[in-house]
Amino acid sequence: MMKLKSLFLCDSANVRDNLLSALAGGLTRMGHENYPNNLEAELAIMFEIVDEPIQGHEVYVECSPMNEPGNIIFRFGGPIMPAQEKAEAVDLLTFPLVLDLSSVGLPAPGLYEVRVELDGQMVGDVHFVAEVVPSMYQSDVAKVNSTHG
Repeated sequence: MMKLKSLFLCDSANVRDNLLSALAGGLTRMGHENYPNNLEAELAIMFEIVDEPIQGHEVYVECSPMNEPGNIIFRFGGPIMPAQEKAEAVDLLTFPLVLDLSSVGLPAPGLYEVRVELDGQMVGDVHFVAEVVPSMYQSDVAKVNSTHG
């Protein structure tokens, strides 16, 4: 059986020697001065496979605004292709996966949902808020003006 064990947005992630490493995991807020803008995050995923081969499974990841579930911003995925020539059943196997979403466009501020499907069934989701934040430069100028005005 294959199960989703970890799913989170982070600043950066990578897979090395079948290990998932992440920096600043658990992002829930994305701030930009204006929209549309890029997501600028990565999605870290860890599956666990028990007593079966890894091939034969399909994984899809999609994102949409919470108030418009039919408005798909992105959808990635396909069949899992094991790195080794012959993927045999083992007692326990982990399958880490990182999706670079940094250039995915967010159309507007709001609440978004990222969903993961395994073999046609939704197995997990994460949510994040895209919000408008003032420029750090503009904030610094405003502080200087207010102290010298």
